[in-house]
Amino acid sequence: MYSQNNEEEIIVKFFKGSSTGTFLDIGAYNPFKFSNTRALYEKGFKGVFVEPSPTLKPAFEKAYGQDEKIQLLPLCIGAKNGVVDFYNACGDAVSTTIKEETVRWEKGLGVKFELLQVEMVDVPTLINRCMYRTFDFINIDTEGNVFEILEQIDPVALDCQLMCVEWNSQNKQQYEAYFARFAMQKLLENGENLIYART
Repeated sequence: MYSQNNEEEIIVKFFKGSSTGTFLDIGAYNPFKFSNTRALYEKGFKGVFVEPSPTLKPAFEKAYGQDEKIQLLPLCIGAKNGVVDFYNACGDAVSTTIKEETVRWEKGLGVKFELLQVEMVDVPTLINRCMYRTFDFINIDTEGNVFEILEQIDPVALDCQLMCVEWNSQNKQQYEAYFARFAMQKLLENGENLIYART
């Protein structure tokens, strides 16, 4: 299993019987470790990986660089377009554009961050750059600005059937209100992630 917890089990079960589909993985981190999309890829799904860390880029190029059905975009996603400070965790899964997020990882686990300048785009700009325009599954795992990204997404317009978002047990009412707007049903809640499906 590639997922951090049991997310993969829920995701694969939801798409049971389907060997085709499209995913969008924002904050992809690693082709295998903690991946909520690798199992779908192995089933035959195609998709877009979005990961701004230059440290992590070679692993994605090795795993997917020869696959024409996969697109790799080295971007940050947020509420604006432009160049932003990016705190690169140099291989750890906690790179972020939010300075406050680095403090808890530096103090708690001794993670070292490298300050870089990277391109940030909003979701409409991201979709325009993607080789696909609809996504059966969307995964969002960024550090500190997940909801900022999520609230720009219309799952109906993107024909999205299933979403997994990192919430880290914070702002539950905010997430519930968002998914209620689209009549999406919760399939999983754990300490790190929420999974919702369109009904």
